Amino acid sequence: MASANDYDVLIIGGGPAGLSAGIFTGRADLETAIVNDGDPILRRNAHLENYPGFPAGINSRLLLDMMADQTERAGCEHHDARIVTLELVGDEFIAETGAGEVFTATSVVAATKNTVEFLEGIDGVEIIERGKSFVETDDRGRTGVPGLYAAGRLALQPYQTIIIAGHGASVGVAVVEDSDVPFYHDWVAPEGYFTGRGREIPPAVRSSAQRNDSNVRVNPSTPCVKLLPNRIPMNRFNTRAFRKSEKIVGGHCEMRPYCLWRCHRWNSILTPSSSRRNSTGIRFPPSVMKW
Repeated sequence: MASANDYDVLIIGGGPAGLSAGIFTGRADLETAIVNDGDPILRRNAHLENYPGFPAGINSRLLLDMMADQTERAGCEHHDARIVTLELVGDEFIAETGAGEVFTATSVVAATKNTVEFLEGIDGVEIIERGKSFVETDDRGRTGVPGLYAAGRLALQPYQTIIIAGHGASVGVAVVEDSDVPFYHDWVAPEGYFTGRGREIPPAVRSSAQRNDSNVRVNPSTPCVKLLPNRIPMNRFNTRAFRKSEKIVGGHCEMRPYCLWRCHRWNSILTPSSSRRNSTGIRFPPSVMKW
């Protein structure tokens, strides 16, 4: 057996549920690994139109990429592999990939949609068969095995992305709550928020002045083109605006890699569709661009 990669939390599955869980466990300073086998099913979606916060919708692959970026900023490590076995030895989980790589962790979050083969040898895990396989959990994703959780579709959550992501976040917080991490209050407080309240500032609360963005990636060579001269925001429906925007030079934004306007990604991942048909011959609606 190969030498093990030791973590506090092992998340199996890199879709919205697994990524959301990792954001919270990583930010709580739990050493977290996210192991993903292939592309999440969400990448098959052409455009996601019901995810809150994006009135015009958002490209599904872009959403996954931004969520993965956020997990990395939180401190998670990503591995491309398929977990084939998982066993509990004492109070530690040992997972092995098809290639023989080994991961050990105190807590495991299974977020693999309907893949359960690696769980079948663990006593206390109840598999539910309803045409597809699911895992019985409580409302926070806890299974019958301490330290083992299931998130998202695997835990019988509906198919909607926002629900899957929200459940992953709830499971991630449950992992934090069940760990040895001190009381954790994960938000950035406005300057002076706790002044005169007669209480200690909770762990993990930072003031806006203390916020450290040193790990935000900056691409100083790309101008910001958030708004066009006619004040029309760039979006995927406005190909003419996209072409005009290439000529605009503006200021630079340190949050460009995470900007909702996606300026830095336009020249690299968006191309207007000439045929408006995908590789299967299905015709796109007139406003849809080929990605």
